[in-house]
Amino acid sequence: MHETMEESLQGSAAAIRHVEECIARGRYEPGDRLPGIRSLALDAGVSPRTMWKALAMLRKAGVVAGAPRKRFTVASPAAKAAVNGHEPLTGKTLDPFAGAVWHRLRAALEREIATGAYPPGKALPGVKQLRARYGVNARTLTKALINLAGDGMLVPHGRGFAAPFLGHHSAAGLRIMLLANGGKTPGFATGHLDSDYVRRLEAACALAGVGLELAVFFVDADDRLIIVDQATGKGRTPAPSDDVAGYVYLIYSRPCLREELLGMLEHTRKPVAVLDGIGQWDRLRHCVHSPRTKIFDIALAAAASRIAAHCLISQGHRQVAYFSPTHKAGWSQRRLDGILTTFARAGFSRAVTRFTLDNEQMADFAAQARQSCDISSLIGNHLKAYRAWRKNAPDEYRRRTDPLFAQPLLYGMYLEGELCREMRKLFALALEHENITAWIMSHDYPAIMALDFLREKKVTVPGKLSVISFDDSFDALKHRLTSYNFNIEGMVQAIMRFLLHPDERGLYARKQRVEIEGFLVYRSTVGPAGS
Repeated sequence: MHETMEESLQGSAAAIRHVEECIARGRYEPGDRLPGIRSLALDAGVSPRTMWKALAMLRKAGVVAGAPRKRFTVASPAAKAAVNGHEPLTGKTLDPFAGAVWHRLRAALEREIATGAYPPGKALPGVKQLRARYGVNARTLTKALINLAGDGMLVPHGRGFAAPFLGHHSAAGLRIMLLANGGKTPGFATGHLDSDYVRRLEAACALAGVGLELAVFFVDADDRLIIVDQATGKGRTPAPSDDVAGYVYLIYSRPCLREELLGMLEHTRKPVAVLDGIGQWDRLRHCVHSPRTKIFDIALAAAASRIAAHCLISQGHRQVAYFSPTHKAGWSQRRLDGILTTFARAGFSRAVTRFTLDNEQMADFAAQARQSCDISSLIGNHLKAYRAWRKNAPDEYRRRTDPLFAQPLLYGMYLEGELCREMRKLFALALEHENITAWIMSHDYPAIMALDFLREKKVTVPGKLSVISFDDSFDALKHRLTSYNFNIEGMVQAIMRFLLHPDERGLYARKQRVEIEGFLVYRSTVGPAGS
């Protein structure tokens, strides 16, 4: 019975791993003659033909030398050093020609595995489907899959391969600690996008068999950094611990970034995943000193603006507007730069008109609201009523509501009103430019305001104007807004892989900054220009 291609791929990967491990452990030193092919095959649990193929690949990589009839030898001290230093020997084995088709296919497959296109534990499509999808021949596909299996990016699954589960070999009792900023209170509060990351992270931890512990850090009246367990309210300082796999540091506002806290995390000697949601790369790269700390970048992702701009260009839009209520923030500027660059490279260097406000964060609108009207008496009355009510409220409920009223809820109402008033001014100015056929919004929050404004002005979307945005929030779904999805699932999988297997060879092994490409969710607010 002939072995299938999948079985051949699995066997070759196992044979390569066996020889590499023998070299790494010192069983075979540089210059040593390897046992015969039949003996090696028996040790590795593969057929002699499969072992012969594996040795031929290792010879191309320079790991072994010689010929089958004269016995192979370990080529040089570099072979053992490469394995011990965690260089991908199978990568060398299958990469004698930089830029080969199989090498590009391997990179494409690895990106898709890392970004969640092939979920952990789920079998990859069969050979025929993969060949059709990527437009390659069987030999090219075989090389790419064997290489990925040799690096641990794929594991045997039935008669094929699958992305490996993200579980840990000692997951029992193991946990990941998530750190989030509470401002000046121990309350855990994030925006909708950050909350989605937390929920997906918790689900990924459950699937991997590890726990997720939430901790909140805040600054007290004496400017001291305090860290507490979200569940118990007790102090929780990061420290070296065998039962902590790693840390996730969530940054969703400028006050979140505390160098003191980064220093504490680095001293734990555990992997630290910094999830940067506002584009703090310039600050982070100067204060991150540990090789076990990686910055997972959401806000500055270059692909987001490029993909959105290409969408509009393909629909014939040659004059567009960019709106942002917080353009002082680095992420908004980076987003605009990407849009400008993409249109310029397409030959439309003057395609984008900017309509932005010089704020850095949404809270800046609360300060503007205070200047627009006197709300101090309203807030005072509101707090007075709350204090009277809380005297008879259950203790458990007071502990949940007190942090909310430390930053009175009325500020949020006035903040949104001020933001809406300022953005409507920009919308009105943009409508005066009759040549503009599409509005690009910095994120979904002002995009919903734009849709309401256009509906009020009886401007058809996308007939007269197309509207596109970023974040792909639930509001985008409700309003059928075309929006860029930052691929939360892929980002969380990349974070989990790093935390549970920090020494794994792979796509991001040598990068301090990791960017996961997302995708555009097409709905009903984008259409051809002039339609």
